[in-house]
Amino acid sequence: MTRNITVGIDVGTRFTRVVISEYTKKSKRPSVIGVGIAPSLGLRHGYIVNHKDAVRSIKQAVHGAERSANIRIKSALISIGGISLESLVAKASVVITRADGEITTLDVEKAIDLCREQVQNRANKRILDTIPLKYKIDGKEVPGRPQGMKGSKLEVKTLFVTCLEQHVEDLVQAVEDAGVEV
Repeated sequence: MTRNITVGIDVGTRFTRVVISEYTKKSKRPSVIGVGIAPSLGLRHGYIVNHKDAVRSIKQAVHGAERSANIRIKSALISIGGISLESLVAKASVVITRADGEITTLDVEKAIDLCREQVQNRANKRILDTIPLKYKIDGKEVPGRPQGMKGSKLEVKTLFVTCLEQHVEDLVQAVEDAGVEV
């Protein structure tokens, strides 16, 4: 039987923390089975300034979590932070493509892609997450998802979470150099 294990890594300015959790059907929620903490080295204001020191801190925290959970960490989710983390909101509208006016997933994706084009031109930024906030059909707000409804024009308001591209790449590289797949 395979175990349902999730690992999270937070490389902060002061500490690097690793948490290992396991989800079981019996408990119906994840429980923490291992924790590792190490002083962060090679970081300033949340950004990696010395790659070797940052990798050493990550390895130390990962090793501590592996020991406490008696498990080998192969991959993990990482947290992204820092002063370059920001949110941007964009709006776009599309004309419904089907002759009967039914809104499809393709229409929704097209509207979100138009929003994405508005924020992708920001220099050195990477979109980390895309969250549709509000939909309107023919000018009227729609609660929930619009797929299957009918109209002639779909508008979407979308939230984008972005971060400096270099910050994300440096962090991913440091975690992977510590032997953990992101």
